[in-house]
Amino acid sequence: MIAEDLKGESDVTSKYGDNALHFNSQWDGDFVHPIKQALTAAEDTDRNLEALVGALVNKYNDDAFQRVIFTESHDEVANGKSRIPDEIQPGQADSEYAKKRSILGAVMVFTAPGIPMIFQGQEFLESNYFQDTQELDWSKFSEFKGIAKLYRDLIKFRSLPEDYGTFGLIGNDIEIVHVDNTSKILAYQRHHQDHRDHPTLVILNLSATSHKEFSIGINSTKELKTVFNSTWEGYDDTDFETVHTHISLTENDSDNSLKYTLTFSIDGYGALILV
Repeated sequence: MIAEDLKGESDVTSKYGDNALHFNSQWDGDFVHPIKQALTAAEDTDRNLEALVGALVNKYNDDAFQRVIFTESHDEVANGKSRIPDEIQPGQADSEYAKKRSILGAVMVFTAPGIPMIFQGQEFLESNYFQDTQELDWSKFSEFKGIAKLYRDLIKFRSLPEDYGTFGLIGNDIEIVHVDNTSKILAYQRHHQDHRDHPTLVILNLSATSHKEFSIGINSTKELKTVFNSTWEGYDDTDFETVHTHISLTENDSDNSLKYTLTFSIDGYGALILV
């Protein structure tokens, strides 16, 4: 049983105490609103990465799966509100920035701890606000088939982790690795208690600036490979130009508590998933 409740009260999904309501999970308003604000802000300087961190790490009763996480729902895209791509660039939901930033939201939905939820048509950039008297524009499924593939890939990382090494995404734990409100680079690592040797690293660029060599500190000593690059041309050959990730891992000689330096390339408003 899932509570469509947005007050963020742990009692809703608690099993103990006089106030416990015994729901299995609940909609997490503390996720959707900070994420939407970051995606739809007109200026990069207005994207608050600390608020995103709070949205990513939130749990109820120390259980990530007691929350349902999303960027669109029947409430969020109706009653005078728009779909995320249209809120990013009104009237230009198929623009480069609308595509890339709405995809960043999808990446967070599928890689943060919790139960991911998407709204009908979100996987092919539906831009019309929701009315229960108007059906989806199914022509967009063909027009944006690369975006639909991107959503499929993100879903596969959750449903078939043994095929991709993405065991971390089905775990309960998250570790924030890097937060830089100047560059707007955010990185976090996901772990599964039964697969501690196979963490999943997620890197997000919340700015329009591309980086050919950006470095962050990590503790992982193992060779990393890229399984997902959100701006791969295969997802959109009109507005996306693949920035090859060029991953390198070197030992950190400084006194930094993080023993290794990871250097990578990432496109503006791009996301990477490494295993």
